[in-house]
Amino acid sequence: MIDYLHKGSIPFGIDQIMAIIENEFDSFKRRKIAQHLNIDIKQYFTQEYLSEILEDLLKGTTIDPNTQLTYKKPVNYPDKIQINYKADDVEAAISELETVIEEFSKIDSLIKNYESDQQGKIKLRIQTDYKNANGSFKERLKIMVENYLRMFANEKDDDYRYFITAVLLYHFEQCIIGNKTKTE
Repeated sequence: MIDYLHKGSIPFGIDQIMAIIENEFDSFKRRKIAQHLNIDIKQYFTQEYLSEILEDLLKGTTIDPNTQLTYKKPVNYPDKIQINYKADDVEAAISELETVIEEFSKIDSLIKNYESDQQGKIKLRIQTDYKNANGSFKERLKIMVENYLRMFANEKDDDYRYFITAVLLYHFEQCIIGNKTKTE
């Protein structure tokens, strides 16, 4: 049918269209186009979002080569949330973490692909930004999410907000930021 309408045309599928879009537009515009075309954004962009966020966190971050920071097995997050949030915020915080927890295995897998010094840089960047934010854990988390959105994406980009929150809560759960439980 395509050849009948226009001789010599090359048909494009979703993969070819997405490749063109990926090369021509920034991540915010790519996601908007994908939404407009009714393309499953999670299928095409989840890994990309997480990789971009981790790469952005790496940019311009230096670390002392003697610093050893390792990722651990998950902690009992309800206990960790209780010591980092006010009693009124605990339920909402648990719900927020449980909303993004499915991304933790993807984040962990991506982080393990980095060299140990790069992993350390990501952690140091998040720790430094956490220390530079003021307020309670909840307030600091909100400040960090908003700052990263302004630096790396667009403040109106809810998908990127979701993945930034996932990366930060992953590091919270790993005890990189926030108060630690007694067993940590």
